[in-house]
Amino acid sequence: MSVSTLGNSFLNYDGTTGNYQITPNSGVTEIRTGEAPPLKHRCDFYVQGQITIPKEHILKAKEEDLNFDNSFVTYSINRRGIDFIQNNGAVYESCQTYKGTLELSQDLQLTGLNSSKEYNPKTLAQFIRMHQYMFEDKTKAMELVSQLQNFKATVDKQIELTSDNRGNLTDLKAQAVKSNLPKGFMITLAVFEGQPEQTFEVEIDIDPYDLTCLLVSPDIKQYVDREARNIIEAELGEINAKYPQLRIFEQ
Repeated sequence: MSVSTLGNSFLNYDGTTGNYQITPNSGVTEIRTGEAPPLKHRCDFYVQGQITIPKEHILKAKEEDLNFDNSFVTYSINRRGIDFIQNNGAVYESCQTYKGTLELSQDLQLTGLNSSKEYNPKTLAQFIRMHQYMFEDKTKAMELVSQLQNFKATVDKQIELTSDNRGNLTDLKAQAVKSNLPKGFMITLAVFEGQPEQTFEVEIDIDPYDLTCLLVSPDIKQYVDREARNIIEAELGEINAKYPQLRIFEQ
């Protein structure tokens, strides 16, 4: 038996007789026989993927299921991510989190561009040979491999003695590397996962002390900073256009 009350009614249990006594105070008391429906248990879940995940869920879901009172979007330009939290704090509904991240592409991470990843001429030649598909011109890629395998460099040092007004001497050393390598080369890759490929110039920065090599690209650095904001703002714009009542917070 199940009991539901409308208004203020009281349900008392008599431990001596094992009977329940219902005392209506006001309103209506309904008594239903049969098996009560099973209790619903929350089953929270978490979905993570590309930056488009939150938008795709929101635009395809039924409006009545989005529960705007207990759902909201958060985003961060610095961490390059958007989160949609659905049914947050709801008692019976499952709390759902859809997390989208704008991740650097696997190819870009492999290169070690604009990071502290070091190569020597031999390992850089091997890397370029194995990843020549990134090069706009594969002939130039193999030319660069040959130049790295026959790497030659000279280090020019200029030493200047300076003195302050107290007569102290300081050595100022300026070093420059002259090598047989080109100033830069072009590669074509997707900077972010799921985004189209772009072509960028890459420079080889040679350390004058140990002749190790770093791959640097100011163009890619600027692209990452600019496009991360543009892509995230475009995703949020589509969400806001569809459901302007959905709250969006910047972290």
